[in-house]
Amino acid sequence: MEARAKARFVRISPRKARRVVDLIRGRPVGEARRVLQFSSLGAARPVRKVLDSAVANAEQTPGVVPDNLFVARAFVDEFRLRYPSVADPSGSLAYDYELMGFLRTFIIDPAGTIRYRFVGYLDEDVLVKALNDVLSRAP
Repeated sequence: MEARAKARFVRISPRKARRVVDLIRGRPVGEARRVLQFSSLGAARPVRKVLDSAVANAEQTPGVVPDNLFVARAFVDEFRLRYPSVADPSGSLAYDYELMGFLRTFIIDPAGTIRYRFVGYLDEDVLVKALNDVLSRAP
């Protein structure tokens, strides 16, 4: 009989979580709980929650004795997106994830077509030249 538990969207790197999971794999549940309780690694707390959830799931099955359980398999998968890719007008997500962005300047003609795209610092002379070019082409 196998009991499963899964934690999703845990904000910790997979590498750090794998270090903790490697400590408890193959151990009896009681020993695994003690290892996680006294571990100084940051991922120990979320891994402990998943272990407790798996034990609770196993206890729902009739005839299962919690003292006889052990960690047969434990693994960590990476999530496909490291950062949210949504519009963030307030900038709160960038602040939460400590992202740093580069200034981008777009010059769009009256028809709505992007004519120039500049990344980073933009010199005033270059900006004036690009604006004059776009405005001279305007119908």
